[in-house]
Amino acid sequence: LYSILPLLEVLDLSSKDGTNTGFSGKIPATYANFGNMKKLNLAGHNLSGTIPRILGVGGNLPDILMLDLSSNRLTGKIPFELASIGSNNNIDNDITINVAKNDFEKNNLAPHSLCTMKNFDLRNEKFCPQ
Repeated sequence: LYSILPLLEVLDLSSKDGTNTGFSGKIPATYANFGNMKKLNLAGHNLSGTIPRILGVGGNLPDILMLDLSSNRLTGKIPFELASIGSNNNIDNDITINVAKNDFEKNNLAPHSLCTMKNFDLRNEKFCPQ
């Protein structure tokens, strides 16, 4: 089983009803090893802690098109390394990153490179400079 995990292209573990009754704890940094991942959806749970910086470091998820971490209990700062995910697709800014509805530090501005992505979703939160 573990030998096929790096071959995964879609992992949708989202809570379909939005009740936040699913997974809890931290986002496993091992998700950065899924080099073929195109869509990673962990929305609508009780995930806590910070977003692992390793998800964006060194193009660990070079083919990703969608990362949804919305509606959790994530805290801390939005890591600037997220701007590096999907490095094979980033030329057209066709990557969707959704981190809305979390508990990030309110005095924290998201990295400019994320704020300029056309599909970066923070919803009503004031993390991108105007």
